[in-house]
Amino acid sequence: MSRVNFSTYVKDETRYGRMENPMIASYVKGSSGDSIEFNLTVIDDKIENISFYVQGCNEIKACGAVVAEMMAGEYIYKARELSASAVMKPLMDSPMPVDHWAILTVRSFNQALEQLFYKKYLENRFA
Repeated sequence: MSRVNFSTYVKDETRYGRMENPMIASYVKGSSGDSIEFNLTVIDDKIENISFYVQGCNEIKACGAVVAEMMAGEYIYKARELSASAVMKPLMDSPMPVDHWAILTVRSFNQALEQLFYKKYLENRFA
């Protein structure tokens, strides 16, 4: 990751928004009322396209941008290693602690991976 600046991630619109016809979509709403969703397209076990959409504060948007940047082009088996601490690291200059939002963001991303692995399991089982 090339940048370590909270405000840069908040303003990043590169992968922000809902994807049309994603292969996998996830949605998680936290106790704070903030929500985040991820949309993925995976080809040959590689995340070819990733986008995210949030309803909430700048902290969750920044966390979503970090995850989308980190996971774009990543292989799904490596993507399973994503942690909240890895998401928080580039956001150290945030005006507020981002722990809650980083955990929520990773939970949503992991939900997308879980759906993907289940889909692959079903395809293999009934092939």
